[in-house]
Amino acid sequence: MTKQGHIRVDDERADRGERRATIEVSADDSRELWFTSDHGALSTDTADAFLLGSLLVWMSTGVDVHVHGTLTRRLLAGLEEWQAAWVLWRPDRYRKITITADTVIDATPRACC
Repeated sequence: MTKQGHIRVDDERADRGERRATIEVSADDSRELWFTSDHGALSTDTADAFLLGSLLVWMSTGVDVHVHGTLTRRLLAGLEEWQAAWVLWRPDRYRKITITADTVIDATPRACC
């Protein structure tokens, strides 16, 4: 059975310029990732930034990831090639993983600032 981790986004403070997510790699490996802005509210359209900010962690552990939220189809398509490149460059360190999400949309997220 393949291991699967999770990205769980907490947008409770997004209107104050802060988005957080819990990166659950395994039962005993949980990390926090956050983004802040001094320019007001942050967009909560997608979880793309959280996936990008943690992708090398997922690839280095070889754990597939499920995003509890929305990702863009464009990001997912680009990450196929990006992962393949890293696996070629550093096969000793990174493995291709499967990425899933609750929702995948065609739209490009709006700028936050």
